[in-house]
Amino acid sequence: MYDRENNEVFHRYAHCTNLTIDAAGDRVALDFRIELDDFQGSEDSLSEFRELLSLIFKRIAKLDDERVLTRAYAGDWLPFKEVSVVLEIVSDGDTIIELPQIVLNDFNTRAKGGFELRSINKNYDLEEVISKVEAHLGS
Repeated sequence: MYDRENNEVFHRYAHCTNLTIDAAGDRVALDFRIELDDFQGSEDSLSEFRELLSLIFKRIAKLDDERVLTRAYAGDWLPFKEVSVVLEIVSDGDTIIELPQIVLNDFNTRAKGGFELRSINKNYDLEEVISKVEAHLGS
């Protein structure tokens, strides 16, 4: 059995993630909807939010790395050309931040020899998103 307290960030990640395999479009679509209400009342809410958002950004990059490897070694079976990402942050049912869709493909990630999401779209800057959320968490 997993220790829920030490794995809370992974439970939150699973709760806010919606994955769609778009075989016809040769893409994997990730939609994230983070509920800030889940962080209310926590003494360390901003730190917990930062941990979740960091995990999301790392997992996006990891999925894209796996997409590249799959195309190289199993392209006939899984020819995914891109990963699309949408991230929405809500509070009390209202959207407070909706980052524009970002599309990761061989042209904008491999050409950079490794990448950060913010290098593809400046709206995906971790610290900038956290600063926008800070007021809503009461920190």
